[in-house]
Amino acid sequence: MKKKLLEKIILFNRKEKLIIEGDSVLVAFSGGPDSTFLLYSLKELKKTLKISDIKALHINHQLRGEESKRDEEFCKKFCLELGIEFFSEAVDVESFSKKEKKSIELSARELRYRSLEKKRKLLKFKKIATAHTMDDFCETVFFNFIRGAKKENLSGIPSKNENIIRPILPIKKQEILDFLHSQKIGFVIDSSNLKDDFSRNKIRNVLFPEIRKINKNFETSIFKNFFTSANLEFNFLDTRRLFSVIPKDSKFDIESYKLLEEKERFFLLRKIFDKWRNFLRVSSGLIKSSDDFLTKSIKKSLIISYDTRKKTGLILFKEKGKFWVENFKE
Repeated sequence: MKKKLLEKIILFNRKEKLIIEGDSVLVAFSGGPDSTFLLYSLKELKKTLKISDIKALHINHQLRGEESKRDEEFCKKFCLELGIEFFSEAVDVESFSKKEKKSIELSARELRYRSLEKKRKLLKFKKIATAHTMDDFCETVFFNFIRGAKKENLSGIPSKNENIIRPILPIKKQEILDFLHSQKIGFVIDSSNLKDDFSRNKIRNVLFPEIRKINKNFETSIFKNFFTSANLEFNFLDTRRLFSVIPKDSKFDIESYKLLEEKERFFLLRKIFDKWRNFLRVSSGLIKSSDDFLTKSIKKSLIISYDTRKKTGLILFKEKGKFWVENFKE
């Protein structure tokens, strides 16, 4: 079992290019089963993945009294046993939640990522590793569906987002629990995860057990079907930083566009055209012809929509290294 799971991490890392030779990795370590498995696995694979250094940061959200203190002490002791440098930081989630008028869940997440990024910069580390699993991925897909997201936005969690990587994303929670028990590795349980106070907890604790009665491997099916769209969605968010984007009059850099893979270019065009959905029927043919125009044609404009009755339409322009969409009227 140990060899199988570690091999799965190696293959996933190789495919997604999460850790490259010489990377230093800061692990978000809560002490729960997932982050314990992540930290242990990266330590085991340090030479194989050619990681230069591994350190761990524990965020104490100060929401569970003595239990929060217990978690921090466990993390400190576990890192000492592994020979990994340990850091901890306390954040005031409740005060932040009241001040920003955000939920406890969102506030904890925002403060956690702020602390991780701050520590990464201070240490001059390359990557932050979080312990999201296949179960977390599926919860996100269902959460987005229940909130009424469009089908193109029913994405899960990407394998990476800038310097944040998720090395154990293709691994199920039960696989992790079985592994930890077989290796006699301890961990702590966050009691708040057992309550159904939050939407995600209800999905995890109520909905998923019922679905497993119908299909015990449904997580694998969801992951296979939605993983590509999750990465494309976040690749789009990343690539937007390459462009000079102006609201309602977005102008994109053509050379940066050409550097993207075809599937990323097509995804980006769909996002751009989505702003004009009241005037434009987006089809695969339109996406392909628009991409050809931007990457191959010497022409400066392409009519992508035209209403013969109103004599109005949309034109895709390119000029001075930029491209954008405009409406026109004859």
